[in-house]
Amino acid sequence: MQKGDLHYMLLQGEMIDFFRERLNTALLAGILPEQVIIDPGIGFGKTRSDNLKLLKYLPEFNVMGRPILTGPSRKSF
Repeated sequence: MQKGDLHYMLLQGEMIDFFRERLNTALLAGILPEQVIIDPGIGFGKTRSDNLKLLKYLPEFNVMGRPILTGPSRKSF
């Protein structure tokens, strides 16, 4: 899970851009905004430092206007 290129230029920015694109795709497919929750994927494809940074800057994901879900329990970081 943690193998490969784990480098991000700006972690939160890249993730917000990704979620905006996915949210737009979901809305175009007829999914209601109320049915969408943002999950930044703590522990998936990120370094320990990235995971801690995500937790610290979690409020930045509020720009999406959707609830944020985190599942930090049992993570190796």
